[in-house]
Amino acid sequence: MNILRLAPASIGDVKTGHNIDHHLAQGSEAGIIDKIIIAAKSKIEEYKAQARNERDTEQVLLMDDSMLKDIGLSPTDNDSLKSGLISLGDLNARKETYPRQFN
Repeated sequence: MNILRLAPASIGDVKTGHNIDHHLAQGSEAGIIDKIIIAAKSKIEEYKAQARNERDTEQVLLMDDSMLKDIGLSPTDNDSLKSGLISLGDLNARKETYPRQFN
């Protein structure tokens, strides 16, 4: 803790009636709390994205061959997805890169 920072705060406290905690909360501790909040929100968004991806993958795995063909996938793609060799995001990226192969 910075002693020079506390000294003026202590002197000011006598005149204004504020306590030292008020001054510290406006400094570095407030920045730490903001960083913790941002990190927590980021982690929550990661969990939500992972849950969406898992749900979407499960839905694709439940499709029959004709439904897979309708969305441009083959049973082999479904098997690769099921075994974890490829992700749904990778399949979608491959479809966008090589659209003629999937029609």
